Amino acid sequence: MSPGQDLVLSLDGESQAVRNLAERPQLVVDVASPELGEHTERLAPLTGASSPEAE
Repeated sequence: MSPGQDLVLSLDGESQAVRNLAERPQLVVDVASPELGEHTERLAPLTGASSPEAE
Protein backbone atom coordinates (compact mmCIF):
# COMPACT_ATOMS: atom_id res chain seq x y z
CA MET A 1 0.00 0.00 0.00
CA SER A 2 1.09 3.52 -0.69
CA PRO A 3 0.24 6.66 1.28
CA GLY A 4 -3.21 7.89 0.35
CA GLN A 5 -4.66 4.46 -0.36
CA ASP A 6 -7.67 3.27 1.63
CA LEU A 7 -7.88 0.15 3.74
CA VAL A 8 -11.11 -1.40 4.99
CA LEU A 9 -10.69 -3.58 8.05
CA SER A 10 -13.53 -5.72 9.35
CA LEU A 11 -13.26 -7.11 12.87
CA ASP A 12 -15.51 -9.49 14.76
CA GLY A 13 -16.70 -7.87 17.99
CA GLU A 14 -15.30 -10.79 19.99
CA SER A 15 -11.92 -10.96 18.29
CA GLN A 16 -8.55 -10.59 19.97
CA ALA A 17 -7.84 -7.62 17.70
CA VAL A 18 -10.85 -5.76 19.11
CA ARG A 19 -9.72 -6.47 22.68
CA ASN A 20 -6.20 -5.30 21.82
CA LEU A 21 -7.49 -2.07 20.26
CA ALA A 22 -9.67 -1.40 23.32
CA GLU A 23 -6.57 -1.65 25.52
CA ARG A 24 -4.20 0.16 23.13
CA PRO A 25 -6.06 2.28 20.57
CA GLN A 26 -3.29 2.25 17.97
CA LEU A 27 -3.22 0.31 14.76
CA VAL A 28 -0.32 -0.66 12.54
CA VAL A 29 -1.08 -2.53 9.34
CA ASP A 30 1.61 -4.66 7.76
CA VAL A 31 0.68 -6.04 4.36
CA ALA A 32 2.47 -9.28 3.61
CA SER A 33 3.36 -10.27 0.09
CA PRO A 34 1.31 -13.08 -1.47
CA GLU A 35 4.30 -15.38 -1.00
CA LEU A 36 4.10 -14.85 2.78
CA GLY A 37 0.32 -15.18 3.08
CA GLU A 38 0.31 -18.87 4.00
CA HIS A 39 3.03 -18.34 6.60
CA THR A 40 1.14 -15.40 8.07
CA GLU A 41 -2.01 -17.51 8.43
CA ARG A 42 -0.03 -20.17 10.30
CA LEU A 43 0.77 -17.57 12.98
CA ALA A 44 -2.92 -16.89 13.71
CA PRO A 45 -3.25 -19.61 16.39
CA LEU A 46 -0.36 -18.04 18.30
CA THR A 47 -2.20 -14.84 19.28
CA GLY A 48 -2.55 -15.93 22.91
CA ALA A 49 -6.34 -16.21 22.84
CA SER A 50 -8.52 -19.15 21.99
CA SER A 51 -10.76 -18.80 18.98
CA PRO A 52 -14.36 -20.05 18.79
CA GLU A 53 -13.33 -22.35 15.91
CA ALA A 54 -10.76 -24.06 18.14
CA GLU A 55 -13.22 -24.73 20.96
